[in-house]
Amino acid sequence: MKFVQRVLLATALLPVLLCGCTYSPLEFIRGHLNESGRDALHKNRLLWKKAHLSNYTYTYKRRCFCPPEEDIVVEVQYGNVIRASYFPSSDPVMPERLDSLMTVTELFQVVEKALIDEVAQLDVTYNAKLGYPERIYIDIDRRMADEEMEHLVSNLH
Repeated sequence: MKFVQRVLLATALLPVLLCGCTYSPLEFIRGHLNESGRDALHKNRLLWKKAHLSNYTYTYKRRCFCPPEEDIVVEVQYGNVIRASYFPSSDPVMPERLDSLMTVTELFQVVEKALIDEVAQLDVTYNAKLGYPERIYIDIDRRMADEEMEHLVSNLH
């Protein structure tokens, strides 16, 4: 066997050798990505906690296969969503919709659940200064259509 062929064979077998017999290369890669996702989650949760913000306002947008709605300005006091209104109309959010709006702590929980559930795709962008999730994109199963969800957070102050 030529040297180049040996290198290619070794490269192809490396994930199997590293993973042992119980994991496929895909499971190994997914586990590694989950680990880096958990590290990012932990690091950014710490940044958020260091900010000591229990009263804040942010703009929320949900993208999904659901009825379109305006952006929502969410007001959080003492760790609870107390009020929200649509933007730019300023119409108040109905109580049943208000109950589904999240605090930053709850957004971190969405990321954590997606990591635990090992969803097909999880993309998270964290705010560099305060650590809160600015964008969470979740695709639970690539074989399913229209179950993807994206949470966007902006203008937090």
